[in-house]
Amino acid sequence: MASDKHNLFTLPNLLTGLRIFGVFLMVFFYFLPYDWSRYAAAAVFAIAAATDWMDGYLARNWDMSSKLGELLDPVADKLLVSTALILMVAAYDNILMVFIAIVIIGREITVMAMRSWLAESSGVMNPPSIKVSWLGKSKTLLQLLGIALFFAFPPSTSASHLEWLALIVLIIASIMTLWSAYFYGRALFIKITE
Repeated sequence: MASDKHNLFTLPNLLTGLRIFGVFLMVFFYFLPYDWSRYAAAAVFAIAAATDWMDGYLARNWDMSSKLGELLDPVADKLLVSTALILMVAAYDNILMVFIAIVIIGREITVMAMRSWLAESSGVMNPPSIKVSWLGKSKTLLQLLGIALFFAFPPSTSASHLEWLALIVLIIASIMTLWSAYFYGRALFIKITE
C-alpha cells in the first residue's frame, strides 16, 4: 500500500492526537483530591507513552506515515514528558528533581534548536536524520519508567523502595540524556561537515 503523505486521518496520527489529549487527562487526574488519582495519572502517562511506540510502528511497517505525523509525533512526545517533569518539580520541591527536569527538557530543546539551525542554514526543511541509537532508546525508556514510578509512588507514601527506584532510574536517565545529547551533536556535526 502506497503511503499518502498528505492524509491527515491515519491511525498513527489518531494515536498521536490521543497522546496529546492524554497530557491534559494526566494533569486532570494528577490534581484530583483522591488516593487513586496518582495511579490514574501514572496509568494515563504509561498508556500515552505506549502509543508513541505503536504509532511509530504502524507508520513504518504499515506504510502509514504522513507529513502531519512527522510534525506532531515529536511534539506530542516532548509535551508528554515535559508536562510530567513540570508536575514532578512542582510536587517535590527538590533541587535534584529540578536538575533532572532541566537536563531532560534542556536536551530536547537543544536538539530541536540544532535541527532548526541546520534546516535554516542549509535551506533544507528536513535536515539529515540521525539514526536513533541504543543509547537514545534506552534513555527514553528509563525516562518514561522513572516518571511513571514517581507518579504512582510519590515520596509521601510508604513505598520507600519504589520511591528510591524511581529516583535512581531518573538519575541514570539524566546521565544517559546528557551522554546521548553529546553523541547526537557529534553525529550532526559530522553529518553537516561531510
